[in-house]
Amino acid sequence: MTKQQRAIGIYNAAHAEGVTDRAEIINRIVKSSLESGSYIEFSTAGTYYAKAKKAAGAKAPTKKTIELLGKFDKLTKGGAGITQFDTPSLKALRTSLNAALEDVMQQHGLRFRIGNMRYGDTEFKTTLTVTVDATDKQGKDIAAANDWELHCWRSNLKVEDFGKEFTTPGRGDVFVITGYNKRAKRGGYPVKAVNKSTGGKYKFSAEDIKEYLGTYG
Repeated sequence: MTKQQRAIGIYNAAHAEGVTDRAEIINRIVKSSLESGSYIEFSTAGTYYAKAKKAAGAKAPTKKTIELLGKFDKLTKGGAGITQFDTPSLKALRTSLNAALEDVMQQHGLRFRIGNMRYGDTEFKTTLTVTVDATDKQGKDIAAANDWELHCWRSNLKVEDFGKEFTTPGRGDVFVITGYNKRAKRGGYPVKAVNKSTGGKYKFSAEDIKEYLGTYG
């Protein structure tokens, strides 16, 4: 058990007893750390308390999350379940995993992304990337937004294009503009975007983006 996990447990136990005083809970965190052999100093105990408080105040699973998990539960436990991986079953799995992980990550102030899924009949592999949340109140990636604002003019794109959605012709996949590729060569693919359905990352030319957005004359 990590120091933070222990602090969360102490915080929850204290509130279950009706103890809400900040100083008292911090004292308990420090005392417990001494007993466990993983000492937390008073100077840093406040940080552990704040993170524990944030985790305890996280929202309960949404109705949408519960419904999605219920559907996947029926898919995997009802009847024969998944006996062979294919595109439909992995799409259902991704949806359920995204919904379930979203609640967990929000509790800890983190962001995540499930990568592309490579699969065989009885096995699939993917990656789970977890990062510290560096977004503003609107959920915008601050660093990527700043990069876009600084460099989008190179391709005659607009600052407000960042975060916009567009649909590609043919398959009709929906993408979100997530950044600017500063290393792109002239006439290359400077626009970074994420497929909303698969989470896959792609790059597009500026001319294609202008066409897909439909906001350029």
